[in-house]
Amino acid sequence: MIPFTFSSPRKFHAHNLTITKLHRALKISFKLIKTIKNLDISYSSHFIIDEINISIDKIKKLTNIDIQPLPQDALNTNTYPNSLQAITSLKNTIYLARNLELEKEKKETINGAILRRYTNFTDNITKMIDSIL
Repeated sequence: MIPFTFSSPRKFHAHNLTITKLHRALKISFKLIKTIKNLDISYSSHFIIDEINISIDKIKKLTNIDIQPLPQDALNTNTYPNSLQAITSLKNTIYLARNLELEKEKKETINGAILRRYTNFTDNITKMIDSIL
């Protein structure tokens, strides 16, 4: 009979996304768009505008983007599309910045792994040989 061994499964470590200020600002902007699209008429428009402006202020603090608060007549039928378009363009800007941040984080992780592999190759050859076997 030929002896055999079982190999243990290797762990796969996926890239972990960190929650940053841009991520939080992006979540707030998605909630703003949802709020504006699903307006409830039972509330006063001034109350809704105040809530939206509080969220805009949070985004402003998280992203350091100069954002103007919505005026009190922003939900009128004439200015409603402009308000929605302004919030949507803000969301798109934050989304692009977040994607750039994620790409940078992934590159740093990959470069760190390459550097670790290189130092193991130059300084600790036995570890490299063990990783191949």
